Amino acid sequence: MDLKRIAKRYLKEDPLDEFVRDNLKRTSGYSQDISEYLAKVRSRQRISDSDRLRYSNAYAYQAWLTYGKNDTQGAFRSISRALKLAPKNPVALFIAGGFSERSCNYSFAVGYYFNASRVGEGSVRDSSEKRLDAIASGLIEEATNLAKSHQFIEADKRLAFVSERFAGSRRAEALKLRKEYRDEIVAMQMLQKAQQLLSMRRRGDAQRLLKQITQNYSWTRAAEEAQKILRKSDTLYVRAKADSTFAEIAAKQKWKVLETENFLIYYRNNDFAKEAAKIIEMVFRRTVADLDLKNVRWKTKKCKIFLFDDNDTWSKFKKLSRFHGEWAAAFASPTSREIFGNAAEGKRLLHRTLPHELTHLIHHEYAGERTAIPIWLSEGLAMHQQFDSKLAYYLNVHSAIYANQHLSLELLLSYTNYPSAGKIGYFYAESLTFVEFIIKTYGRDAFAKINRDVKHGKGKDMDLKRIAKRYLKEDPQAVDRKWKRFIAARVETLRK
Repeated sequence: MDLKRIAKRYLKEDPLDEFVRDNLKRTSGYSQDISEYLAKVRSRQRISDSDRLRYSNAYAYQAWLTYGKNDTQGAFRSISRALKLAPKNPVALFIAGGFSERSCNYSFAVGYYFNASRVGEGSVRDSSEKRLDAIASGLIEEATNLAKSHQFIEADKRLAFVSERFAGSRRAEALKLRKEYRDEIVAMQMLQKAQQLLSMRRRGDAQRLLKQITQNYSWTRAAEEAQKILRKSDTLYVRAKADSTFAEIAAKQKWKVLETENFLIYYRNNDFAKEAAKIIEMVFRRTVADLDLKNVRWKTKKCKIFLFDDNDTWSKFKKLSRFHGEWAAAFASPTSREIFGNAAEGKRLLHRTLPHELTHLIHHEYAGERTAIPIWLSEGLAMHQQFDSKLAYYLNVHSAIYANQHLSLELLLSYTNYPSAGKIGYFYAESLTFVEFIIKTYGRDAFAKINRDVKHGKGKDMDLKRIAKRYLKEDPQAVDRKWKRFIAARVETLRK
């Protein structure tokens, strides 16, 4: 592994010099030991194991002196002789590791330090383990800095080395970062391949690869570069069709467009749009899975998401669009397959409102415009797809059950209109618990069957008795008991 000159910043002191002073103290006798060894070699005398260790230490000390005179080749010859005389000499192994570390040859350095820690005792073992940890932490820090400058492939080389050669917490840290950078690395490798194809004048293949990057890895740095390449040529650039009124306005105002597999995100704030791209594709996949929809894609007419970047613009837009819910951070227009959101809401929009509204859009498209979806089912599924903590919702319902002030399941399922403002929050929470109870207790198949019957116009008949008997294969009383136990268990799980 070729890692270029990154160690020196981590060597705040010189651990090698300190180690030699502590472990090789016969400074005046080492030259005499070497002369004695050479004489025995010339006379072909047998050398005992104890003498081999003594001569090995002498050559190790000579190697350190030679290295201090900037004679690197001479130092490596001496340390090689030391290890040849006593391959398990922990002092010589540590010094060899020090030379390798100074030369930025981490593969050899780690090998030498590891062997020194294995065969050494006391201070030698401790010093070796400290150097191993220093190398690992240095490489992880270097990888993090490289990732900040978007050099993810170089960062991955460092992390791969740490994860392969180290154990314990350093290995776990490297693996975690590799997982975090994986999409960036894959996208960057694809981009490099596309650039090679362009240099070979294989424009068609390059175009397909660049489009895959912009659609499947839209939140990555490589996707930005891919879009820049695509924009250089009219034949390559993926243009978003302005096929709605607001899309035309956004185009005239020069909003940027980020394209994913199923969405077109119109935005001004680039970093926020990337976060949104990750989340909406994840919500799309999860909702499609919960409804058991096969091979569903919005490629022919992608869903458009417009992200406003300040509260004033958002408020004005809501008034112009005749949407007067001042509390809303986002809302959807199912007929045009569009979602409008306020990016100034930050995490609230990303983790709660945007997933919630997107789920409604998918659910209603699946059921059909004229189909009445039961309110508990619509809101429960939308709440289920949110990324915020569900603990507060479950605690609310659990407390109400304990005080015997909850909505019975019969009453919950009977609502055809939304409750009053003071009760709507609790209604949403209980709807969430019942939807998750069905999915987690009886499986996605049972939940998908309920939705299929709703799609076919049977939503009005979704009372507790029908749901329990037809889909859950239980008595209504058993379903009620299990639902309450499920809520209590979820509260304990979410508290951990």
